[in-house]
Amino acid sequence: MNEINTFHKDTPERVKELLKLLNFSRRRVRIWYGDKETGRAWNEEHHVTGTIGRSSGYSKIPLMIPNRRSHGGPALLDHCIIRIDDINDRKTLYKHPNFHVDLHRNDKAEVLTGGKDGIYIVQARFNHPLQADNYIKFMNGERYRP
Repeated sequence: MNEINTFHKDTPERVKELLKLLNFSRRRVRIWYGDKETGRAWNEEHHVTGTIGRSSGYSKIPLMIPNRRSHGGPALLDHCIIRIDDINDRKTLYKHPNFHVDLHRNDKAEVLTGGKDGIYIVQARFNHPLQADNYIKFMNGERYRP
């Protein structure tokens, strides 16, 4: 059997179905991890685009395969996925009802997150405001490359 057969016990059924369908489909996807209660994204930027594959062995877990030359990739935190986009068709396949990304740019081309109690944390720094804006669009799913 060549399909994914092992998921975390808290993975939503819709996410399980999508990951099984995307397994070896060669469809490039972008995933977002986050808080499954609030829908707030964790602002992960690495190992979030590629194709869905599976591990070998008895328990086949979902993997993120970075590109066609790759022979493997990191395991997915399938129970923490709050959004899945199909990059090829540029459409959202799954989204948590309260999905949101908490990022904004200041006038120094820095991307900030937080804001709780008036405290912001620098997520990323850029040389030009346009680079910061493109990064925010990538994190929001409005573009698929930073």
